[in-house]
Amino acid sequence: MTDAEWKQYQLEGRHLRDDQKADWQKALYKQPMVVDNRELEQPVKRLRRLSGWHRIGITASILWLVVGAFWGYKVGDLEGNRTVVYWRFDCIGHNGVTEWDRDGKPINGPPQMYVQGFLDPVTGERLWVSDWCIQQSNKLWPAVNRKTWTYTALYALVPIVLGWLTGYGIIALVRWIRTGFKVPTSPN
Repeated sequence: MTDAEWKQYQLEGRHLRDDQKADWQKALYKQPMVVDNRELEQPVKRLRRLSGWHRIGITASILWLVVGAFWGYKVGDLEGNRTVVYWRFDCIGHNGVTEWDRDGKPINGPPQMYVQGFLDPVTGERLWVSDWCIQQSNKLWPAVNRKTWTYTALYALVPIVLGWLTGYGIIALVRWIRTGFKVPTSPN
């Protein structure tokens, strides 16, 4: 048995009886640990520094995330308002009828009490078909809000992805064209 094998044998405690191993392990942990210097001499992998263009791209992406989200929210909100207002005017213009069957007969409309002028017990005002249309159009807001958040996500995220893909695509295209103009070297 070589010296290295004997040291390993001793470090593992195989030469001791079971009752001695517990004392040996306590003593082993109190000793300073011997480290092989070859492990410490290996170079540490460092993260690659970002180039100036990458930093500009990351900064522009973060700025666009904020601006695009704000813009998308506003566009989605305006689209939602437009949808609700068009539905409301369509409802009022057709005297409260919002759905028709294949033959053109109205399916869904206001209750008869609104057609005759419903007396609101709380306010004492007469409510007509237009008031019923406004109440019904207000029920569309949850669906409109979902659409608003879809616009927000699309306006914020899609341009960032397209921008990075376009940037790397242009770089790859320029490098490919540049290699086409290089003089080929002989294989010898």
